[in-house]
Amino acid sequence: MLFEEASVTVFADNWKLTSVRICVVVSMSKLKGNFRMENISRHFHIFKGVLKSWKQCVILLVGLSFFISLSMRAQQVVLQFGWLTDTHIGFPTAERDLREMIADANSFHGQLRFLIVSGDVTEKGLDSELVLAKKILSESRVPVFAVPGNHDTKWSESGTTTFPKLFGSSHCTFEEAGIRFICLNSGIPLRSGGHFSPEELRYLDSVLSVTRTTTPIILFLHHPPMEPELDNGAALFEHLDGYRVMFIGVGHGHANKSYTFGENGVPGIMVRSTLGRNGAAGYTIVTIRTDSVIFSEKNPGSAEYRWHAIASHGIQVHSACDAERVSKNDDSLSKRAKICWRTNLASTVTGSPVIADSLVIVGAFDGNVYGISLSGGEVRWKTYVGGFIVGTPARCDSLVYVGSTDGVFAALDVDSGKILWQEKIAPSSPIISSPVCWHDRILFVSSDRRLRALDRITGHKIWESQPTVGHVETRPAIVDSLWIAGAWDGHLYGVSTTTGAVKWRWTENDNFYYSPAACFPVVAHGVVYVTTPDKHISAVNVVTGETLWRTGVTNAWESIGISADSSILYVRGLQDTVTAISVANPLEPKILWQVKCGYGFDTAPSMPVCAAGGQGAAGIGKVGVLFFGTKSGMVYALDPQHGEILWRRAVNEGSSRAQAYVNTVAPVERSHVVAANIDGVVVLIEGLSNE
Repeated sequence: MLFEEASVTVFADNWKLTSVRICVVVSMSKLKGNFRMENISRHFHIFKGVLKSWKQCVILLVGLSFFISLSMRAQQVVLQFGWLTDTHIGFPTAERDLREMIADANSFHGQLRFLIVSGDVTEKGLDSELVLAKKILSESRVPVFAVPGNHDTKWSESGTTTFPKLFGSSHCTFEEAGIRFICLNSGIPLRSGGHFSPEELRYLDSVLSVTRTTTPIILFLHHPPMEPELDNGAALFEHLDGYRVMFIGVGHGHANKSYTFGENGVPGIMVRSTLGRNGAAGYTIVTIRTDSVIFSEKNPGSAEYRWHAIASHGIQVHSACDAERVSKNDDSLSKRAKICWRTNLASTVTGSPVIADSLVIVGAFDGNVYGISLSGGEVRWKTYVGGFIVGTPARCDSLVYVGSTDGVFAALDVDSGKILWQEKIAPSSPIISSPVCWHDRILFVSSDRRLRALDRITGHKIWESQPTVGHVETRPAIVDSLWIAGAWDGHLYGVSTTTGAVKWRWTENDNFYYSPAACFPVVAHGVVYVTTPDKHISAVNVVTGETLWRTGVTNAWESIGISADSSILYVRGLQDTVTAISVANPLEPKILWQVKCGYGFDTAPSMPVCAAGGQGAAGIGKVGVLFFGTKSGMVYALDPQHGEILWRRAVNEGSSRAQAYVNTVAPVERSHVVAANIDGVVVLIEGLSNE
């Protein structure tokens, strides 16, 4: 049963009927509304002298009491709680606004059973912001259940590990008043947008496995479960198939708005941010009654404003395969390539696959490094390092190097996966960037901003420095004894590989959000090229760190590559377009071609790479075939000289979850490429018509 049944008892305190009083006792949690039981007594005196017998009186009283009980049930409050979202701690007014919300919620003196915080708890996902948010939320007198949003995950310096350490988890579930509450994480590590990871969907399954299909469910997540906000929202309804959902609560849009989600029209509710900005700060009071759920905005010092209500009975979810999404991958371009093999690691992957002779090396968020057969896709070995493996492994000769969010840096034998040595940096210093080799040393940076150079064979420290202000997530370039990488502080750094000293520090826009931090910098003929989210490409003198030129004509974001002969830049734009730019003369860039590929709006930091040649700073080889992955789960192959689309293929095709960011791919040769998406699906794709 959804709610407790109301019970009614009738008392006649004077059976001689000199006066009659009725008392109705209703079993409920709270009673709200305009109905006043105390009025019954005085109105009932009109019956004095009218009723001829006590039996008639009792019958009338019982009937009236039953009628009253039915009326009362429509107004019976079963549960009331507070709902906050998009608190954005780190934004100028956010701390003040959140403190006001918590103080206001505390003024309800226990009427609110708990508080939900549905994502974007912080502005930049920095550890300091998360600590402050946790401190303020801890002032609540009732339990607080929080999940991350994209602002908490996109720029996370810990690889998203700090949030669960502070809040207990990145997801949660509990039961209250017979209702199952499920709070899910829809943020993506080091990516924008929304996506349910394999780990999150397994968690959902584990909760549903102990939940009866008749139990009403309320879900909270940050992103609306629909495109473009959440690319695999259809998967949510597949897992909820057969369950009854009262509503799905989301944030992200900073506005009070109602939706219907999924094929069955599950009620969806988006609510305002707590931020005041140009108006009053506020949050939401959710009141669940026996017949309805009421959503009211609450501004501190003001009365609640009811803006929406839905029926409380919920919707039984019945999910079917998303045929439209499957069929759109079945086109002539997709038929020009085939999947040779597909291996599902069932864990989040944010780094790129690395080709190591007959193996493909991949690091995953389950803490394992995998050695996968290049010819058949079988897992030859897997080695547990710990934490999350966030960055791309580095292969140098017979060794593979990886860092983890546990602060462990390890060297593995490439053939067996055996750990040859490992160094524990510090538990509070996650490693999310990619290591790079330089002669006899391996260089990597941790979230404490310390760049370390270790002996490749022994692991002994050669030097350590602290060159950057912001954290580093990229795969750096090394050229002319310089380690070159962008950081989340608006700057690009040139650091000596010999001593760790900063040689130069470059910026044209020091705004945090426009940092050259996610793209893999590429270097050629004394020039380093980067793209930034202010939609510009910049050419920087590798010796002096001075700007040579800068352009916004390509609508660039965070994806750039270069041919091995150093003559052509390839830039994947924010909307559909790939651009080839001649930099044969580094001071006079010239657009060679632009082609619309139809991949839509795409912020994925997936670099364009070429088929032939060795792995350079950005995995760029000789001109042959240009490959790149997309946010929509596709791998594209283009003619790098003219821009013709040779083929495209979905990594996860044949599934309603086909859309999952594809990381920077690893070409094997002109006709083959290895790709891994963020769901941990690794494939070898063969082009059939690129001769």
